Amino acid sequence: MFISGIKNKLYNIFYILRAIKYYIKRNFLFYNKSLIIQRGACLTNDSLKILYPNANVLNFQKSRVDLLNAQYEYRCNPNLFDVSLVSPALYNLYIDQFSGFWAKLHNKEILIIDSYSELTDQLFINSKDYRIRFCANFSDVKSDFSDCYFCSGLLDNSEIFLNYDLFFSRIREVNPDLKIIYVFFPMGYEKRVKYIDQNFFIEDAINKLVSKYNINIIKVPEELLEVEREDDFPYHYNESVYKYIANKLNNTYGL
Repeated sequence: MFISGIKNKLYNIFYILRAIKYYIKRNFLFYNKSLIIQRGACLTNDSLKILYPNANVLNFQKSRVDLLNAQYEYRCNPNLFDVSLVSPALYNLYIDQFSGFWAKLHNKEILIIDSYSELTDQLFINSKDYRIRFCANFSDVKSDFSDCYFCSGLLDNSEIFLNYDLFFSRIREVNPDLKIIYVFFPMGYEKRVKYIDQNFFIEDAINKLVSKYNINIIKVPEELLEVEREDDFPYHYNESVYKYIANKLNNTYGL
């Protein structure tokens, strides 16, 4: 028991040091030259890699819009010392949520955002300090998170439009000339009702805000989902989907 406790402490220290190294690299060394800023998951990540295989695009993948809105108003971050609560393979997505989005937005020309975070990410809030919070899929978080956090779930349907409206209005305040490209995750493989419902409110909100904030939309044609793919995860797609988005970004929006 004693030896096991020491091993766990050493593991946590190693995990924290690795996270600090990644944070420094991300924020101060390699990710500030690109004129693109991203809030996107695998769909936009893999599509961008087709266009720019070696580009270091600053991405706030798990920063749900309500989290970004909260960070605009006050210091609201994950706790570095809790990084070991998430899967070891995803520690970088935890660190990416530290505030910095709004400060980095000033010198960017293009924002690429997709629907995945509002669609599937849960919000975890520290039980003792509500300013400490992070987003993740439930399966990404270790089961003992409930010792110090509670999960508030998906972004509530009633709050989706309000949070998008607030988010894009603040973007226009910070960077009025920023080109905004919004990519909808195709839902053709999804069978779970709660995510289908979530997507309905997301699409409805974005479609209502398109003209108000000059948002450019990319929506994948349903027929592209008929092509065979490698696995059955509902948000993994065949190569033609990623190429379609890459071509849209390149030909229509000049990336």
